Amino acid sequence: MELVKNVDLSRFSKEFLCGDVMDDRLMRNVAGMELIQEAMKSILLCENRTEGTFRYTVHNISSLSPTFVSSPEYYMRNLRWSVFLRTNYSRPKSLAVFVKCKSDSSSTWSCKVSYELRLLKQKADGPSYTKMSTRIFEPNKSSWGYDPFISWDQLMDPENGYVKDDSIVIEVKLIEVAPNPDVVPMA
Repeated sequence: MELVKNVDLSRFSKEFLCGDVMDDRLMRNVAGMELIQEAMKSILLCENRTEGTFRYTVHNISSLSPTFVSSPEYYMRNLRWSVFLRTNYSRPKSLAVFVKCKSDSSSTWSCKVSYELRLLKQKADGPSYTKMSTRIFEPNKSSWGYDPFISWDQLMDPENGYVKDDSIVIEVKLIEVAPNPDVVPMA
């Protein structure tokens, strides 16, 4: 119970809360039920919001491989969002960063979203390294981003301050754009 009280349950999926967190001890405990109810309310708010920002810290960046590394999922508008990245060893070597959208629905879905991908500075003052775009996400095109996002030399240069303790922080800002006739509104 003490562990659950110190964890932000709103960052977990409904499936995890319903299947794993809602065990008999919490269900028979008033404080446990209150925690679960608050987490479920928070999840519903997250699922229905039209914009949001999440961060992902990538450790051991100097040994990042060409295989994609993916962040935990973030819920917005009943869709699961994540950021994934990898190195690209083409000349010159670079970092590739993408936003991915997934749906639990088997029906056709589509959403138009403006997104910003930010590489946050950790050591130096100044602006983040940012790229932005507006795209339509749908089942057959569920990820968009940049390859290259930033050159490897620029990323690893200590003067730029993007790497600290062999880690970088990627921030993703998502904003749902007003529907247009070609976009199926999200549920």
